[in-house]
Amino acid sequence: FTVATLPLIFSTLPQVDAELLGQRSAFVGLYLGRLIADLPAGHAVTMFGHSHGCRTVSSALHVLGGGQVQGYVLADRPKHKRRMRAIFAAAAIDHHWLNPDQRYGRAIDVAEMIINLRNHRDTVLRIYPLRHPLSNKALANIGFTRADRVMMGQRSDRVIEFDVSGVVGSGHGWPHYYARPEIARTVAEHVYFLPTGS
Repeated sequence: FTVATLPLIFSTLPQVDAELLGQRSAFVGLYLGRLIADLPAGHAVTMFGHSHGCRTVSSALHVLGGGQVQGYVLADRPKHKRRMRAIFAAAAIDHHWLNPDQRYGRAIDVAEMIINLRNHRDTVLRIYPLRHPLSNKALANIGFTRADRVMMGQRSDRVIEFDVSGVVGSGHGWPHYYARPEIARTVAEHVYFLPTGS
């Protein structure tokens, strides 16, 4: 699955738009979680999120792990364990939201691996902390901090980061990522699942 930014404009204030898009993207994660839960048990899933699509992917993983999103939980959550991975590009989520007891704190419980493509030069995400007072920086800009990894404990082993700042530059849009063969080569081995025992 590839989940990209929802193409909607709500106001003339970018920081307000970012907050509204974020809320909607998180809610869509409930539907994505339901879709994944209804897939046949043996099927592995890799999700690729871009910008607010990373919030949708995080939300889906969180509800699949038994978490709650905007007051909702996933009904009839599957009991079987499914192999799932996620790749984040230009992630428009707070860097600490995957930590235990945070907004999507159960995502790493069910994800086999989460790849974050970090880009400290992304100019669009520089306004991300302006969404509201005390907002944190975006995961895409600063990555998982040392404090985040300490909070994750052993689960931090499931998080891998690649710095793509030199390849993507100041760009934020999805074409800046999917059109770059260097990025494709970097993530390819993490997209596909080898048979167990290989």
